[in-house]
Amino acid sequence: MSQATFKLSNTVSKLIAQVREIMVKFIANVLVYATPNPSMATLKTLTDNLEASEGAAMKGGTDKTKQMNLDKKLVKDNMAGLLGYTQSTSGGDAAKINLVANVKKQSSPKGLLPAPTDVRSIYGEHEGEILFRWKGVVGKSTYVMQFNDTPGDDTKWKEIGFTGKTNYNASGLVSGKMYSFRIATVSAAGISGWSNVSSHKAT
Repeated sequence: MSQATFKLSNTVSKLIAQVREIMVKFIANVLVYATPNPSMATLKTLTDNLEASEGAAMKGGTDKTKQMNLDKKLVKDNMAGLLGYTQSTSGGDAAKINLVANVKKQSSPKGLLPAPTDVRSIYGEHEGEILFRWKGVVGKSTYVMQFNDTPGDDTKWKEIGFTGKTNYNASGLVSGKMYSFRIATVSAAGISGWSNVSSHKAT
């Protein structure tokens, strides 16, 4: 199984150009990648914001540079999510990966990584939120997340999306309602089994 990668520059102007080029590829291959997560509209907004903050930072000012760096991090975080979507949707098929990304070279194949452990949930800071945390897995590409708004019914699991982080703030939930959450590790070898389930009421 092949592993997808995006070769992204740390230079803002190059990063913007690279992300926009990747967006064009996704749009051209909509039959294979029908529901990108994040969406191309989201990425367009983020790259436009980064381009604007880069222009402002060039005029000077610590606050403007700080904003540019925050916008750059947002773009890279979302591209990490898109990478997870690419890996999952392609099923590790090198030909499908090459439509929108690069195939990562590996010196030796590895087996499936374990699922994340120590999955916990706590009240979020705002109404309708739950904050989930878990212990990271070394060597992962990203994580795929699911939630269940009917805990105990295994037919109700729904995919949230992908993240490269070890926490997720679920928002827009019904205050006081119980929700369950689980997560799996995505790597070059595929997707692990699901983690333990963590359940909590929304704030």
